[in-house]
Amino acid sequence: MSTTMDANSPLSSRRGFLAKAAGVAAGSAVLALATIPPGAVEAAPGPSVLALDGTKVSQELRDLVHALQDADEILIAAHAAYDAEYVRYREWLKQQPEPTGPSRRAYRRWDGRQKKYMRGNNFFATQDAHEVACRAHRDARKAIAEYRARDMNELAHKACLVCVFEGGFDDKPRGYMKPIMAMGVALDLARMSAGVSA
Repeated sequence: MSTTMDANSPLSSRRGFLAKAAGVAAGSAVLALATIPPGAVEAAPGPSVLALDGTKVSQELRDLVHALQDADEILIAAHAAYDAEYVRYREWLKQQPEPTGPSRRAYRRWDGRQKKYMRGNNFFATQDAHEVACRAHRDARKAIAEYRARDMNELAHKACLVCVFEGGFDDKPRGYMKPIMAMGVALDLARMSAGVSA
């Protein structure tokens, strides 16, 4: 039985709508955090306590978001560079397939050609740069996860950051990532629900 979901099915349409809605909300939250300076808009009555208000977010969280944005741009570029090198390596493998016979001599010759190829391009350099970028991105997300939200507004912003940087609602490749910030949001929500102070 086929497990492919019909793109026109109600479930598929609903998931697509939710993904787009979350992406829009998350993008708006990050934009608010990144572009509205503290104190630029005076507090005024009217908005709901659950409304996203970037002007009421602490400078500490703003700085953490800027650091994550920088790390995200570097990771996306590093991933693209590494992916391009990997594609070239796969093309080389098609032209120089690994021997499948029992001859050790043939394998040693092939292995020598492979090592020469790997040393002669940027494969290892881009691989190392990608690993460094992944660690920096993880550390930036961990810092936000460990930041204790002061109120529901900040918690909502943290949740939106999850959608942008861990939720996969855009088409920017970042590779596999553990949902570190999502766990931080869950911890904050549990803490607030239990009435535990930061």
